[in-house]
Amino acid sequence: LVAESRAPNLAATQFLSRPCNWSHHRWADIAMAVRARLQAQYECWFNAMDASNVLSNYYAVPSPGLVIEAGGWPTAEHYMQASKFPKDPSFQRRLQSQRNVVEVVQMGRNHRSGFRPDWGAVRVQTAWKVIHAKFSQFDTLRPYLLSTAGKRIVVQGDDFWGVGKTGLGENKLGEVLMQVRDVLLQAEAGSQAQSEPSAQSPVQAHAQAHAESQAELQAQSQAESQPGSLQRVHSGNDPLD
Repeated sequence: LVAESRAPNLAATQFLSRPCNWSHHRWADIAMAVRARLQAQYECWFNAMDASNVLSNYYAVPSPGLVIEAGGWPTAEHYMQASKFPKDPSFQRRLQSQRNVVEVVQMGRNHRSGFRPDWGAVRVQTAWKVIHAKFSQFDTLRPYLLSTAGKRIVVQGDDFWGVGKTGLGENKLGEVLMQVRDVLLQAEAGSQAQSEPSAQSPVQAHAQAHAESQAELQAQSQAESQPGSLQRVHSGNDPLD
């Protein structure tokens, strides 16, 4: 279930562990080995259709499902496919009741009645909405996304949602996941800051001690100036004697 980084392949690992023999290795082998190691360190890869991976839209969330609008969506992909047909609520309910996510995708691709013409313009925003709901509503799933902090999430999928076969695709699903991850990380940091007492710096502590000392002196001065607070010392030159 954990989103794992792509590990360097065995050939690349063996190559990097041996002293370089420039007469027997091509520059392409060097580039492959370096790229494999960088991917393991800085990138997190997963297959868009891997229903066992928490990051995938195909992953089945815990019961009672995602609560968005009608509620009870078994996967994020169920909601994505249903969002294509806002004018066909009966078909949306059919999608929602279908448990097989692969079948849901096929149904969404083949259906045409009520298909929204601006789907291409709103699909990324819709993905952000459902993915944010997914990792906000389920405390058991959120740590898997947050564990990728500092890494680029790369999706093996088509040329739009993923990087495609060439690796040059737009990777929109990966971008949405990283955006949601950053929002959730900021929210967690803010809640921790509110729950923890703020530590004073030495300068702040000194300033507070000085202010308290001045307040104490002022209170003492006011008390001494009140009648009866001091016993008068009488002398023969005092006109009031």
